Amino acid sequence: MHMRIAVAGVLVAVVLLGAVLRLRGNDYLLPLQPEPDAHIPVQVSMLEERVEQPHGDKNFGKYPHLLAWATIAATDPPPPVQAPAQDSLEAHLVAAKDPMRRVRSVVGWLSLIVLPATWLLARRFLGAGGALVALGLVATSLISVHFAAQARPHAAAMGFGTLAVWACTRVARRGDLAAYVLASLAGALCLGTLQSGLALGFPFLVAHLIAARRAGGSPWLLGGRRAATLAIPTAAVALTLAALYPFLFADSGGDAARVALRGNLVDQAGHKLFLNQFNGRGFALLGRALLDWEPTLVLGTVLALVLAALRRPAAAAPRPAAASHPTATSHTVERADLAVLLAYVLPYLLVTGLYQRVYERFLLPLIPALAILTGWGLERLSGGRPGRLALLAAIVLVPPTLIAWRLTELRLAPCTQELAAQWLVDYAHPAQDRILVTRSLQLPLFETVASDEEELRSRRAPRPPYTRQHWSDYQRNVLGSARPRPAWNLVWMPVEDLRGMARRPADYVRSQVGDLLVAEIFAAGRVHRGLTRVHREFRREGELLARFTPYRSSFLGEHPMQFQDETSVRPAPFAWRVLQAERMGPVIEILRPR
Repeated sequence: MHMRIAVAGVLVAVVLLGAVLRLRGNDYLLPLQPEPDAHIPVQVSMLEERVEQPHGDKNFGKYPHLLAWATIAATDPPPPVQAPAQDSLEAHLVAAKDPMRRVRSVVGWLSLIVLPATWLLARRFLGAGGALVALGLVATSLISVHFAAQARPHAAAMGFGTLAVWACTRVARRGDLAAYVLASLAGALCLGTLQSGLALGFPFLVAHLIAARRAGGSPWLLGGRRAATLAIPTAAVALTLAALYPFLFADSGGDAARVALRGNLVDQAGHKLFLNQFNGRGFALLGRALLDWEPTLVLGTVLALVLAALRRPAAAAPRPAAASHPTATSHTVERADLAVLLAYVLPYLLVTGLYQRVYERFLLPLIPALAILTGWGLERLSGGRPGRLALLAAIVLVPPTLIAWRLTELRLAPCTQELAAQWLVDYAHPAQDRILVTRSLQLPLFETVASDEEELRSRRAPRPPYTRQHWSDYQRNVLGSARPRPAWNLVWMPVEDLRGMARRPADYVRSQVGDLLVAEIFAAGRVHRGLTRVHREFRREGELLARFTPYRSSFLGEHPMQFQDETSVRPAPFAWRVLQAERMGPVIEILRPR
């Protein structure tokens, strides 16, 4: 009894820690630099405002609509702006955060589902101590904590996917109606959150085959109870597609409804899949990202694999969970659970590893499995001694906990854009100085209407009025011409001709007229070599007045601390940069052109 109470206490503490890490400081970089792929806040606005013909906007079809509807149900829309000319800058900045912050809050809370789901799944393979280790590793996972504070669906889908895999093990063990309903519901929630939820079809099929074999019947009979159970996931998928993928069935067409195959390109509302890039390079990219973000999990996985290779598996002691199927031995039940888990992990790893265009967020569905494998390795290394396992758990969990906590500290600190804006307030003249700004930057200052109009002229297609997640969009679509003072003459530099900038950087620099330049640093060809060469020319021709960097020293270079790593230039490992950083944001320099 005392042991159960202790385990329950640790379990609650770890879940609370994971919640704090995911929810603390989740308004960072808003509204100055929303994360890429921030399509869900636009979906929320379109649904709340009942935009006519929404299928013409690709944002409407980028992701399924579960998170958009959840945001509408769980959060209040921002109140209308009153007397904009009299409100303070801080009040408008807070109001401009709302579209993104609402979605981030919902994603953060839903991302917590991965914690109890990991515990349940880990208990299929591990004792209470090992399962707590696995839970702790997921709770403090840097990549999980980082993406849980973003208005993108990947962290929420991670939780639903882990829950669905555990529910599939119930299908394999029990094969009853309740198990099928639970697995179908969890899978539908994952599919309604992110398109990659389709991968859950593999573990469900394996679980169904195992359940049918144990029941002594054929899973493919057209009649009878066993075949009828397949109607449950079929109905769940059909209802999910109808309710949360309405853009797939739009009669009017449009960018949101587009699903096209052109040569080697599959295009779904702007999500591009290049069939000729399934060349196996993704394995190296995933391995590099795992090492950069989750070094503890890498070491734990290597340890577990070495122990598995050097030692024969010990006979599993019967556990209460085995009683769920009276005719099955503990060893048989564990093999079934492993088959279900591998049916999810291996196909997903194979497809993403083969594809060249993978990103670090693609690792999220694999984190619980790696944590369970690490927990198994520590259990074996401890030799079944609770005290030794507790010591090993402390050694393993302290580093990722410190790194994840440090990330939340960076979120709370003033970002580099705020520091650059404060410098302008202290040393520049509003409305008088013409201030050139790198296109990627937005500063927490009011823009003059004239500078806003100049920006619009440089855009090929202005964003629609229901798009308000960027600070410039908020000023244009909410404030209109009623700009509070002081307002600044901030002018975005055109970047349409990147190749021309790379070939003739001096000509580009001479064509830009301004009193000051606020520039994001694109060192070493990051994003495009034209941006690097232009900034180098600005430095050669101008006077450096101020520099703002997220790092304590220049050792880590000039890569930004933001939502994800660029793929054009490999930066230092993200976990190491978190420890060496002081704030979020890009590296910014303020120069005076000569």
